[in-house]
Amino acid sequence: MPIKGLTDNGASFPCIGKIRKGAPKENNRMGKDLEYFRFDSQDRSAIASFQRTYGEEPKEINVLFPYEGVDENFFTCKEEWAAGGLVHRCDGEVCSTIRLESGAIQRHFAAPVPCPGGCKEIGRMKVIVQGLNRFAYVTVETHSINDIVNLHQQLSAAYMTFGQLNKMPFTIRRRPEQISTPGKDGKRVRREKWMLSVEVDSSWANKQLAATRYAFEQRAGIYQGELQGVNEPLALPQAKTIPVMEDASAFQSSETWQKFLAAIARADSEEAIANLDGLARQRVREGVLKPPNAVHDAIDQELAIARNRLKGTTKPLNQEVEENSRAVEVQTQFDLAQQLGWTDEKIGAIALHLFGNGNRDELTTHQLRELTQHMGEELTSFRDVEVVA
Repeated sequence: MPIKGLTDNGASFPCIGKIRKGAPKENNRMGKDLEYFRFDSQDRSAIASFQRTYGEEPKEINVLFPYEGVDENFFTCKEEWAAGGLVHRCDGEVCSTIRLESGAIQRHFAAPVPCPGGCKEIGRMKVIVQGLNRFAYVTVETHSINDIVNLHQQLSAAYMTFGQLNKMPFTIRRRPEQISTPGKDGKRVRREKWMLSVEVDSSWANKQLAATRYAFEQRAGIYQGELQGVNEPLALPQAKTIPVMEDASAFQSSETWQKFLAAIARADSEEAIANLDGLARQRVREGVLKPPNAVHDAIDQELAIARNRLKGTTKPLNQEVEENSRAVEVQTQFDLAQQLGWTDEKIGAIALHLFGNGNRDELTTHQLRELTQHMGEELTSFRDVEVVA
């Protein structure tokens, strides 16, 4: 049975530090505004990991959000503080927390308690910083009204577009803006301030855009029907002529992949399609086309389109987009696992237990998706807890 005010506040991982916008206080006065992030923590190992990953004066930090919605990840309110601690917390009209004269904190009220005034806006964004390899929170705190409005709008836009904030990586940034502030003579003047901004990680966004664009191109017939009736073998260059490509979608611009697309567009029989399938998989095993998971999924997509063409059918566009998005989500789950400290050996052990094969490169698309679902039970375990301010 929960104790009121003690054990009824929900679950929470430990908070191991704060990401601040300003310098430390001097002579009990607020420190000056910085152009970069300052990581403040009592955990020496966390400080060392942060500095190794981001340096001394980072203007960008890669983060994950633990919860689906905006309000769960970004807590906003108004607070009044005194030397003895928090005096009250409210939404600008009604209090949610009050410190009594006895010093006790009250959070449950029989009737609404109006805000007594004297409070200021505050926003606290709880994130998991990539690179720390810890299931622990870091709080990004701001007292700027501009920051609070911007962050809430940016997170709301991402939530409206993708549905769940904990399904993708983000980047928080410091960026200069001209802000209207009070001047000495009472008039408003514009000053440059380094504000907070949050947006979807650019590499993840590129994968999503590539998946959507690829489906539209297939629908429009860009790679289909231009060469007819020619059943030439697929001449693939040697592996040494192919540059190293780390991006998950970079193989799509390679000469090998373009030759495969041209040949699969000319294929006029199931036998020709099967031959091209074998040749393309061989190039994956040789390391010419990589990363393997993304390439195998793309090959599956091309083969399905070619077979549908032979049958005189075409997939609905929304189905093509969905399949490409699933392939991206599989790769994103593996990227997330690596950021959180998962080793290839651990992932391979799960695959071995499920399918009797611990080599990820040899798994089918269906098996890869099933593998990430099982991984997701651990990867998402931190998402089902409640934020406590």
